[in-house]
Amino acid sequence: MTSRGSKTPKRKYVTLSVNQKLELIRKLEAGASVSRVCDEYGVKKQTQRSCGNVVRGVEIQAAAVKLASHMGIENFEASDRWLWRFRNRHGMCNKITHGEAGSAPTEYIEPFRDRLNDLLNDLIKSEGLLISQVYNVDETGLYWRSLPRNTQTFKNEASSPGRKVSKERFSALFCANADGMHRLKLVVVGKSARPRILKDMMHHLPVHYYHSKKSWFNMQIFSDWFFSHFILAVRKYQEDVLKLPAAEVKALLILDNAPPAHPGADKLVSNDGKIRCMFLPPNVTSLIQPMDQGIIVACKRIYQRRYLDEVLAVIEEEEDLTEDTRGQRTVKNYNLKSAIFNFAASWKALKTTTLVNAWKKLLYNVEVDYDFKGFEVRDFHRILQRAGENDVTEDDIRNWLEDTEGDPGYQVLTEEEIADEVLVGDSRESGDEEDEEPLPNKPKLSVIRESLDNVISYIDCSAENDDIQHYYQHLRAVRELIIQRQHHQGKQLKLDSFFKPAHPNPAAAVEPADDIDDPPAADSGHPQSPQPSTSGGQGPVEHHSSTDSE
Repeated sequence: MTSRGSKTPKRKYVTLSVNQKLELIRKLEAGASVSRVCDEYGVKKQTQRSCGNVVRGVEIQAAAVKLASHMGIENFEASDRWLWRFRNRHGMCNKITHGEAGSAPTEYIEPFRDRLNDLLNDLIKSEGLLISQVYNVDETGLYWRSLPRNTQTFKNEASSPGRKVSKERFSALFCANADGMHRLKLVVVGKSARPRILKDMMHHLPVHYYHSKKSWFNMQIFSDWFFSHFILAVRKYQEDVLKLPAAEVKALLILDNAPPAHPGADKLVSNDGKIRCMFLPPNVTSLIQPMDQGIIVACKRIYQRRYLDEVLAVIEEEEDLTEDTRGQRTVKNYNLKSAIFNFAASWKALKTTTLVNAWKKLLYNVEVDYDFKGFEVRDFHRILQRAGENDVTEDDIRNWLEDTEGDPGYQVLTEEEIADEVLVGDSRESGDEEDEEPLPNKPKLSVIRESLDNVISYIDCSAENDDIQHYYQHLRAVRELIIQRQHHQGKQLKLDSFFKPAHPNPAAAVEPADDIDDPPAADSGHPQSPQPSTSGGQGPVEHHSSTDSE
């Protein structure tokens, strides 16, 4: 044992040559452990991994391009795919976890993987556990109405006195099983208990909606989700889809060790003890947790693509929108309801293969290779340019895409704050109040009908095999409803009014004749038309897995 007065010898400063650095990188790329390589070259781990310092992806990519140029490497591209693999390989992430940010201690991974495999093998032998009965859950945050810097809307908000750049966010929870065939309904945590825009459809949302003062997950919310939704969804899926008898329903839920958001594993157990939880080691989620191996980032990028498609005014060849403000008006009208439905649609659009591949690192120690095709920075840049946003750079887009990567979905607390959270709970929440966001202005029925007429005319002029033809019957049905509402809103004329002479003053006319007397130009009744095709949507839309729809 070292005496109290003795001093630890100071490590000698080591300078590596370029060749040594290249050799070191090749060994890491080949899978050698960081500790072993550090010992071999006599350097500290801090030399190779940032200790709690957040390093943005754009900085890593810029450094990589500069280094490649210095080393004479031609045709090198620091793409999003390269950045993703580089971060995963070296345990670098922006996600702030409880107690540490930045790097992840790789020395805990192998012991945990061995323990998990032993447990799974034991459960497979003793209880007949299936891979489809193993689940992972994780939280994140999303700035659902943010735009890249230098867009027209961003610059207007930043320059307007008294206005803040849009930072509306909610937290979300993702959960799916290991074979990718069961993705549960998303969970969203907002600020208000009864958002005005959702007040008439709180029980018909495509997500489970909760609220907290700052839109964070906490133990109470997670515990309610586990017992009220997760257990029920697992039982329903295994009995209805897997055709298992009730006695054979079981599940192992793997989750990260996040004290602010998750109760202890002993408190997350079903009454029969067959649905239980297992915690990952502290601070390794960026390296092995399935949801962090491309699932959450893929869903966010699909959402961001759908969001841009919805709020940007795309310039057509014959249009000059130099003074157009449609995009700014559309962003203003984009609300929490739109965000929730788009986010849920993005979760459904995620490829099953993305869900399956994300488990390879945890279960088999195989590096995950996520396909960013269609969702690279240059793809988003192209969309913005089509909308006339020529001042936005690719660096602006990279920073925008990474804005919520470090948001864990729960508040990182001190030990005292955790204890206070347990004792006080939600008593501090002002959850019964409505939000202050005004409802959007309802457009006139005549404007809606004219827009539907234009869309239907566009379909009439489209080719017979065009995907948009699938929506023809649906749009006609919507137009019929609008026409019926126009009739109901019109003033009812008495029978004797038809025998009176016309009023000489045009202003006294009740309604335009074509709004009252013309018969509806739509099929009678509601047509039984086929379901809309999703093949024309953005992102990967093949979806064969079951989604919880309690």
